[in-house]
Amino acid sequence: MKSLLRRRFPARSIRRHSTAAGGNAEASIPTAISISSSSPNPPVEEPHDQESNDVGDGSSLSCHGVQWKVVDGIVEDWRSSPQFGTHILWGNDVEEVHRTPLDYWKLSFPSQMLPDVISWTSDQLPVGCPKATEEEILAVFGVLYSLTRTSEARRDLWSTKDGLFPAPRFGERYGLSRDRFEILLRHLSFCSALEATGDKWAPVRRLVDGFNERRIQKIFPGWQLCVDESVSSWRGKDGDFCSDGMPHVTCIERKPKGVGCELKNCADADTKIILQLEIQEGASIMANKEYVAEYKLAGTAQLLRLTKPWHGSGRAISADSAFASVTTAIACRKNGMHFTGLVKTATRMYPKKYMDEVEFPELGDDVTLVANVEGHNIMAHAWGDKVRKCFISTHSTTLPGKPSNKRRWREMLNEDGDEIGQTEVFNKTLKRRKVVESYFDAASIIDINNHLRQGGLALETAWRTQSWACRVISTVLGMVETDAYLLFKRFHPGSTKMSHSDFTEAVAEALLTSTNKRSWHGPSSKNNGKKDFERQRIESAVFFDIDEASDKKTDLPHMLPSPEEFAEYVGKLGISNNHHVIVYDNNPEYGVFSSPRVWWTFRVFGHNDISVLDGGLPKWVSHGYPTVSGPSPIPIPLLYKATYQPHLVRTMHQMLDNCKTRAEQVIDARSQGRFVGTSPEPRAGLPSGHMIGAINIPFSKLLNPETGLMAPKHHIQEVFENAGVDLNKPMVASCGSGITACTLALGAAILGKEVPVYDGSWTEWAQKAPKDTCKFGIKS
Repeated sequence: MKSLLRRRFPARSIRRHSTAAGGNAEASIPTAISISSSSPNPPVEEPHDQESNDVGDGSSLSCHGVQWKVVDGIVEDWRSSPQFGTHILWGNDVEEVHRTPLDYWKLSFPSQMLPDVISWTSDQLPVGCPKATEEEILAVFGVLYSLTRTSEARRDLWSTKDGLFPAPRFGERYGLSRDRFEILLRHLSFCSALEATGDKWAPVRRLVDGFNERRIQKIFPGWQLCVDESVSSWRGKDGDFCSDGMPHVTCIERKPKGVGCELKNCADADTKIILQLEIQEGASIMANKEYVAEYKLAGTAQLLRLTKPWHGSGRAISADSAFASVTTAIACRKNGMHFTGLVKTATRMYPKKYMDEVEFPELGDDVTLVANVEGHNIMAHAWGDKVRKCFISTHSTTLPGKPSNKRRWREMLNEDGDEIGQTEVFNKTLKRRKVVESYFDAASIIDINNHLRQGGLALETAWRTQSWACRVISTVLGMVETDAYLLFKRFHPGSTKMSHSDFTEAVAEALLTSTNKRSWHGPSSKNNGKKDFERQRIESAVFFDIDEASDKKTDLPHMLPSPEEFAEYVGKLGISNNHHVIVYDNNPEYGVFSSPRVWWTFRVFGHNDISVLDGGLPKWVSHGYPTVSGPSPIPIPLLYKATYQPHLVRTMHQMLDNCKTRAEQVIDARSQGRFVGTSPEPRAGLPSGHMIGAINIPFSKLLNPETGLMAPKHHIQEVFENAGVDLNKPMVASCGSGITACTLALGAAILGKEVPVYDGSWTEWAQKAPKDTCKFGIKS
């Protein structure tokens, strides 16, 4: 028995990889695997608590009933899905170059929670204290981030006494007194008072859930994910010994700040941002979570919960330790994903003893075994690093990968071989297979994120608190800012000019000056436009709701209503056919965004005496013109008659006819990424792409990003001509759902051209048109 355990595996069998299928391969093993007939009998491993191996036929062994076969190599990836990168689901067509650090922070923060946070915080304030406002809560976050950029005490941010350096003067500069900040921070709440009485984790649970929800809404992750953990460091009160302590404290010895609230997480390998969080609530509670009863292993169950939003997507998960097991690999395949893990402790059904004891002549040598469990192919791969590493995988290959390259230091020697008291730096390279490379491409991303949050931002250190809930909140807010920075670095064209500290300062400054900004609830938030309108508007203006003034009988977004419905809606706004209507919106990036849709809608129903306020509300405010706030007076209804103008509208049937005749040039206002299919559509389940033969003119090219105004006439003409449009021939405008197409129609009107709009646009076309009229891209 001992001689078999010590037998050296021949180097040529370890390193040789064949592209031909072995004749003795069983039907359950893919033809891209070659069984090594020259391999020695695998070591017989004595039964023990974790593993039981039996001698096979010379090239196989058994572990807890799983039959493993030694193979020369795997040259065909079992994962057939394409590899793809991460996309942000912004919900609008603004070009990346015009987005600010605050835009990325807004995207990363669970903004759907903000109204509730304001309400919950206000409920906690002392009697007689003014209720919190959105601007104040954002300013509180701004102060917290500011603390990470200074060594000053918190109170000194409100100092007005100049010394060697100018005083911060936060009160004067941002309109938030220190007393007001302190009372808001003391009562900052992410749950209701009622919730807090029945759940020990309630003070942070809603924030974690909101964080997770926001990531699902706004991030389309790449093909590779990682599961690991982060820790919200805490050395304060422990819930085991006092009622107001942290409900469960975890100690992870290998981490530099490993005592506190453990947050298991899933991250995106492409951008390194955190996608999902789960609080470790203690063994008894975690034992009753989803998937535990089915799979028996806590690590497997937790990985499945963290990756649940992407089940069935074919994405590949990387993880180690308790997450990495044969059970996890099979569970991932059952749930439509793939897995690669570094096996350490969960060794049941895995040939760990064999992998540990087979000898490698050189560092970088390896051995591969395969098995088929419940109809799913899995690979066991051992790699001879300085410390041997054993992998389990359901995808990738054993073809040569990019070598491992590690930076090392060593003592310098003289000619006699004696140390001379100096060190030199050198790069150590080590050969490895694709499966190993694939694992390490994703395995460390959460560590990188943790380092940026704890060592770079360090909000947990800057925000000194005796409340465990505030510590966890600071950790999540740190993740929000860190993820925003990583997304900014990944997607913004000018990101190379901004360091993490500069980014933090920009976000903090923008949050502190949020008083004069528009409300920024995302497109999915209900009635956010109405809230913006009541917050700041031009006096005597009325609010026009595009979704309300639409066809309610279709599942397509904001389609034109009937003439009767439009007349009734507009009449109730106090508008008659004799009025000159001026329409504006308040988009902060561009002064003109949705107002052209209203301009076009009025014209469709025969109202030609209508104008768009160039630059919108932002330009109005910048010129110092007056505004008012609060609910607008209820208008006196007037009689309005709508007369439908069909020449300004195109239906799907007309567009299908145009595919045959090519009588009209189709111009598409969406961003280039959505048009060509490399970026996802903002609507879930809708693939990006375009109509065959369409011409892409992103609506933003007709606008001046510096002034917020429509571009000059000659510039608009150049944009059309440079895109390949013949201005002497008919055109029809399209976009995602009929909003920004109207900007192209407005631009054409400036040039003296009448351009109709395809109302259903790509949302209708992609779902209902013949597939041979579409060129599809990725699906959101």
